Amino acid sequence: MVWPEGIAAREAVTSDVDDLVAIDRAAVEYSLGRKFPAELRDYPEHDVRGMWTEFFGRSTARCVIATKNESAVGFIAWADGQLVDLAVDPLVTRRGIGGALLREATSALLANCDDALVWVLEDNSSAIAFYVRHGWKFTGDSRIAAYPPYSTEVEMTTSRAS
Repeated sequence: MVWPEGIAAREAVTSDVDDLVAIDRAAVEYSLGRKFPAELRDYPEHDVRGMWTEFFGRSTARCVIATKNESAVGFIAWADGQLVDLAVDPLVTRRGIGGALLREATSALLANCDDALVWVLEDNSSAIAFYVRHGWKFTGDSRIAAYPPYSTEVEMTTSRAS
């Protein structure tokens, strides 16, 4: 895998949860902060930490952390044919880190299944545009997000044939 200059990657382990939560919180607050008032976007840290505990207990779980100068700056997690989370520290976005992480996960996912899925907040136009740029398409399915502000998520997919 080719990574942006100065960026390295490694497999995440359970001891990385603090970094995963910190990057996710920064990315979520940056993204949602532009769309929702503060009272609707309280970051559910306890629930997110629980999600990571459950995630690392799955036999199919993988998570890759992107680092710069040995500090975590982004990550992508996937399991069971689905992207679980992708986040990049807002201080280093638009430098190819997210794209490199997505290519890494997509390659791994499609090596083991015909199609890969991801759920994206419908209001997150930049994330949707990012996935579309990388060849992902809408499936037509939607659901209510598990975390505040409980907005609608849309499902996107990519396949070996894409």
